[in-house]
Amino acid sequence: TQILISELDSRRYETILVLAYPGMTRTGLLREVATELGIEGLSPRTPVHILMSAVQERILTLYRAGKQLVITVDECHFLGLEALQVIRTLSNLEVPERKLVTLLLFGEEFFLQKIERPEYASIANRMFIRARLRPLTAEETEQYVKFRCLISGGRPSIFASDVYGPLHELSRGIPRDINRLCHTALFEAARQGHSVVDRATLLKANS
Repeated sequence: TQILISELDSRRYETILVLAYPGMTRTGLLREVATELGIEGLSPRTPVHILMSAVQERILTLYRAGKQLVITVDECHFLGLEALQVIRTLSNLEVPERKLVTLLLFGEEFFLQKIERPEYASIANRMFIRARLRPLTAEETEQYVKFRCLISGGRPSIFASDVYGPLHELSRGIPRDINRLCHTALFEAARQGHSVVDRATLLKANS
């Protein structure tokens, strides 16, 4: 998600990232959007319609400044019907020539199954592109980890070559699990005072 956001031209796009969580309400979602947009003067008791009005006004301000708002929602599978209706409302904002908001939703595969249910039809009908990320191969897993090290300013050699076999096996090539396993292994290496994550460190960290 972060890589995708970083690739967008900041002169043309205003990008915000919202991390959904279990039980997130429509008010919680709107408040997160408002906070990420830098909207001030809102309190925990601000009603939904005031939150929505403030968000819409900020979106129009961005439009007048020549910028398109891109809202990325990670862990979107945690959102229920009520919160997703906020997504639908935001996706409806438009001027004659274009939509004012682009929404990118990232989550577990069962989210796609959930929105096939009849009660989610109004949301599903507004999703123009749906994609499933297939598991990475063993070679792709290694390249993925090395790439993430580079873009974060680190060195790929922090992961020893014997890490990648068990890493791919444990993660099944799923990027989210690869990230989690790598983070856990890095913490374990730091705890042990090691400068390199090897196979033994990875397995111990995730035992």
